[in-house]
Amino acid sequence: MRTDGAVEGDKPDFRVVDDRPKLELNGEKITLLIRSALLDDATNISEKLGALQAEITVEDESDVWISDLAPLK
Repeated sequence: MRTDGAVEGDKPDFRVVDDRPKLELNGEKITLLIRSALLDDATNISEKLGALQAEITVEDESDVWISDLAPLK
């Protein structure tokens, strides 16, 4: 690939492009990812409901707290 300023006879100027997908997470995406993991791991309806109702808190986009709102009866 030649850059715009290349003239015929110049050596080509190459750039390396990292085309690998990047996972950019924010608090909302982390919450969704954790909730999805909880739902995927649930083995019965009570656990699935608990995963849906769990309070998930993300602090500084690195610490995650999961708390149960209330036990299901």
